[in-house]
Amino acid sequence: MKILGINGINDIFHDASATLIVDNKIIASVEEERFNRKKHSNGIPFNAINFCLNRSGLSFEDLDHVGYYLDPVVLKKTFVDDIVQKFNCPQDGLEYYSQVAKNISNLRRILESHYSFNPNTTLHFLNHHLVHASSAYYISGFNSSAILTIDGSGDRETCTLYSGNEQNITKISDFLVYPYSLGFIYTIFSDHLGLGWIEGPGKLMGLAGYGEPDLSQFEDIIYLSDDPGQPITIDLSFFNYHTGGSGFSSKGLSRFGQPRKSDQPLEKKHYDLAASVQLMLEKAIVHIVKKIPELLPETKNLCLAGGVCLNVCTNRRIVDSQLFEHVFITPPAYDGGTSLGCALYLNTQYTGFRNYAFDVYAGPDISKDFDIKSALLKYPDQINWELLSEPQLFDTASDYLVKNKIIGWVQGRMEMGPRALGNRSILTNAMNENAKDLLNTRVKKREAFRPYAPSILKEESINWFNIAESPFMLLEAKVPTDIASRVPGIVHVDGTTRPQTVSREKNFKYYMLINAFYRKTGVPLVLNTSFNLHGEPVVNRPEEAINDFLLTDMDALFIDNYYITKKNLIEKMIIKLKNTPRKNVGTDVKG
Repeated sequence: MKILGINGINDIFHDASATLIVDNKIIASVEEERFNRKKHSNGIPFNAINFCLNRSGLSFEDLDHVGYYLDPVVLKKTFVDDIVQKFNCPQDGLEYYSQVAKNISNLRRILESHYSFNPNTTLHFLNHHLVHASSAYYISGFNSSAILTIDGSGDRETCTLYSGNEQNITKISDFLVYPYSLGFIYTIFSDHLGLGWIEGPGKLMGLAGYGEPDLSQFEDIIYLSDDPGQPITIDLSFFNYHTGGSGFSSKGLSRFGQPRKSDQPLEKKHYDLAASVQLMLEKAIVHIVKKIPELLPETKNLCLAGGVCLNVCTNRRIVDSQLFEHVFITPPAYDGGTSLGCALYLNTQYTGFRNYAFDVYAGPDISKDFDIKSALLKYPDQINWELLSEPQLFDTASDYLVKNKIIGWVQGRMEMGPRALGNRSILTNAMNENAKDLLNTRVKKREAFRPYAPSILKEESINWFNIAESPFMLLEAKVPTDIASRVPGIVHVDGTTRPQTVSREKNFKYYMLINAFYRKTGVPLVLNTSFNLHGEPVVNRPEEAINDFLLTDMDALFIDNYYITKKNLIEKMIIKLKNTPRKNVGTDVKG
């Protein structure tokens, strides 16, 4: 069985991706942005599809099934027809969604214009939240589990409870259906604070640490009830996003004020509003989670998926509730993971298979899918490089970190999802109290209020952060005062951090690098951030890593076992002189 999952269409739909499963094995899963270099790329992910097919040696016409993450009929009914009827608003402002539904309906024709489409290949339009649920449950390792999906919107639901049992996923309750959406409200506040629509929610989470929350302003907007089937209701009179507006209604603007422009300075009121919105989200979701045992009293496990489940603060509150013995959060919890969910769901439905061997490192392989040496040879005047043995690699790279230097670290297959997990990373020493400022000034150029996170040896994490395992960097941790004083570079203003636990089995080279640093310093962690410049996707090809290295003040770059440094000014001058053709001056003697 050969099954492809895809997502993406246009405009507000984002994080297009593709996933291929062949004979019950996840061959590849990767976001389109890694190829076309457009962050949060929308549109049909042709580059990602081509990579998946090329990696498997298949052509498109070899596929048995193609799964897509939205149902166009349901989407139009939810976003247009039902809204017009319920809120008595003109349809003109909602025509965008009608066009999107039409485009999705034409998906087979769009694919046929790029590929030879086998008539026996079946195209499936799948429910958005069902594929979110599948992206978590089928790779969780659980035989049974509650599954909670939470996002801005899909084609209908925005917060849904499912039950996973063996290979079956059954819907238990629609906690919220569009336009009622905690994810949308959180995003609207992010945009209101000048942080942006797509990346804004992640930024708001960081900004919240600087403020003092006040939940009184939400008391008549978000209502928590004791009804397990409908534990939350939302007063939409404060918003107009669902009727064709941009976010807040006049009533909402009257309460929360005019939006902040992105170039305006942040003030205390902005910090406080961010803190209030974050706490509102945490309390609402934890309240929902507390109702799950009433609906599924036998369950001991919980799976989480959907974009809201990238909120590490809320995830930690769920874990701390101790309502479940095990909580699994899928690493590509956002829409980029729906292609994975499509492929998993269809493969399980048609084969009955459900014990998938999951590896978050499912994208292009830096040494097998690219020619690193050829890339290096393109920069003869700008870089020096040498090939190291593995012991030399770990020793040399860790020496840079010990000296508070900044290095690029590009190894193996690229991570799926939005977090850098040690294969496309920029690293530095978390013991350096100036690490955050150095990274922002010399490399990342991002907002000063956003924190950085650590990667730590798995066996040491419990001693440093009271977390035994967090391989995908999806849980907040409180940093004890004595620990915070040792690694100030990864401690947020509120005393928290977002650790990634690294095991020898899952990522040998990254583990060995951190272990080498540990042996030299007594600190089993490094500061880890994604290898990209501000506003760009994570690097994919060796050339992209080298270009970013040359454009920034990174001190060294390690691609696979290649150790790369920049030529200094004198070296560049000598090379320029050597490469400059000499003029034949000669003599001009009369006689």
